[in-house]
Amino acid sequence: MLDEVNLLKHLYDRFNARDMESVLAAMDADVIWANGMEGGHVHGRDGVRSYWTRQWTMVDPHVEPIAFSGGPKDEVIVEVHQVVRDLSGDLLADKKVGHVFRIENGLVKRFDIRGAETQDPLLNAELFATRSALFATEPVSNAPTGNKDGGPRAIGANT
Repeated sequence: MLDEVNLLKHLYDRFNARDMESVLAAMDADVIWANGMEGGHVHGRDGVRSYWTRQWTMVDPHVEPIAFSGGPKDEVIVEVHQVVRDLSGDLLADKKVGHVFRIENGLVKRFDIRGAETQDPLLNAELFATRSALFATEPVSNAPTGNKDGGPRAIGANT
């Protein structure tokens, strides 16, 4: 497991330095990678590249490995200290997270986030708001504000 640990330490260092191509080169061409912002997984190096490119236009994540252990299915489990800031430097999240790697033939084949289904709802809400603001197609002032009686409008309502 020492080779895998050294590989992962290097990948975390390169990720934090935003050296995307070095990290991608250490992945299998058909890697399956957890999408921690939107849920699910992205596939292949191009999928990871696209995901990180989007992610880094919204937030500034920094992950520092704390501990490494072997999993029951030959995975490498990494406990990391994750700090996520918005692009202004304001703190969005500061917590420990579990990363699970499957490494085959010296390349990352799969990456999962342990407990991803219970991600921090405040972080998800902040990221959703940031994403919505970045990708809005019309100014917020043009959005409907309520029904004809001035109250809130139900989604899907014809008023």
